[in-house]
Amino acid sequence: MANRNYACVPIFCLSLLLTAAWAAPAHAADLPPESTPTAVPPESTPTAVPPESTPTAVPAEATPAAASVAAAPEPPSVRKLIESEKFDEALAQLEARLQANPLDDEALLMHARILYWKGQWPRAEREVQDVLGRHPADRDALELQAQLRMVRGDLRGSVELLQRMQALGDDRPELQQKIIDLLVETEDTAAVRAALARGGALTHEQLLRIARIDHPILVDAGLSSTWHGAQWWPRVEAGLGYRFGAPLTLVAGVAAEQRNFHHVPTDAWTGKLEAYLNAGRLAAQLHASGSPSQAFLPVADLRADATVALNPNVALGLWLRLAHYAPSGEAAATPITIGPYLPLTRGPWQVAPGWLFLARNPGGWNHTAFLKFRYQATASTGWFVWVYGGQDPSYIDRLNALPSAGITGVVGVDHWFNGQFGVRASVSRNQPFGNFEGFTECSLSVRGRL
Repeated sequence: MANRNYACVPIFCLSLLLTAAWAAPAHAADLPPESTPTAVPPESTPTAVPPESTPTAVPAEATPAAASVAAAPEPPSVRKLIESEKFDEALAQLEARLQANPLDDEALLMHARILYWKGQWPRAEREVQDVLGRHPADRDALELQAQLRMVRGDLRGSVELLQRMQALGDDRPELQQKIIDLLVETEDTAAVRAALARGGALTHEQLLRIARIDHPILVDAGLSSTWHGAQWWPRVEAGLGYRFGAPLTLVAGVAAEQRNFHHVPTDAWTGKLEAYLNAGRLAAQLHASGSPSQAFLPVADLRADATVALNPNVALGLWLRLAHYAPSGEAAATPITIGPYLPLTRGPWQVAPGWLFLARNPGGWNHTAFLKFRYQATASTGWFVWVYGGQDPSYIDRLNALPSAGITGVVGVDHWFNGQFGVRASVSRNQPFGNFEGFTECSLSVRGRL
């Protein structure tokens, strides 16, 4: 029993170290591109505030006090304060300028930009609108207004403002590319193609996304084999789905499996229904399946996997599962699994440490630590490695209803050859502690979009 408890310790300690290293992204990474000095309009000295040089009416050498005034350092400019991310001090200087001259639109626009960086979007938008009310063709104001609409989720409104800048003569290639990127986010493929006629290009990732939009019907078929000692257990499955835009995808499928218990083959099949939800910061997968075979598969199997993004680098996740097993001639069991985890992302890498709590029902509680890695090598290829260790390391709990302490490792790859055809392959190994036979599973599935 001691082995079961200590099996989780290495994974748990590694999870703590990774969480500390990844959970706090660099502050500069949180700033929008406009935080660079080139995005800040040049600062001019306000005419209402006299320059802080030595007063001409008093010679510098007249008194020690005058000499100290001449040697006093000039206060930092707004630009330098912004470069140092001292936004509150920069705001104070700009507000002093605006108090002296409320129509200083240069200062007002800089003030609005800093408010945008600080997340005070409604106030920033009001100030930008004041500038545009007096200067409707100001490109800097139009671009900042477009950014504010984008962060509010009004992507089409942002595109309209950027296109207005083009109508005023702004022919920068990066502006045209930004319009294309926003149109891809709106999933208006006709508008994307019309914009591409004026210039710009799609990245490989955007091409794959356009293919998902243009081909909403999903099909997949898979074959897997499990080896348990000298026994071989084949499994086949197939699914059909439909993508209802970005927020919702529904998939229905069926699977059949054969297992040999004491060289006696037993067949079972199950049907499933899955929903994939995406609503801004919230992403979730819901799964319901059941097998009427009354064999080794659960009669009812309900699962939910949800994440909430706290920022681009950190999210909170929760895995829930309720399964009811009622094999013919054996006692029924209804295990319940609760698994909080912490997805951490940095560039193409993602790591998700977590912990599973299993209520055996009937029986006591079991605990398992897990760690999931994913490396998105390209827009079309992603590698993943999962490690489970503890009292119930069976990551899909298909081996049996009752847990067996040990370690499970999974290695796999997802790859799309183009926007319409892809594969997923994985190999897993479950090794129980003690003198018990482990399980090895190989799986291959093909996927397509119609």
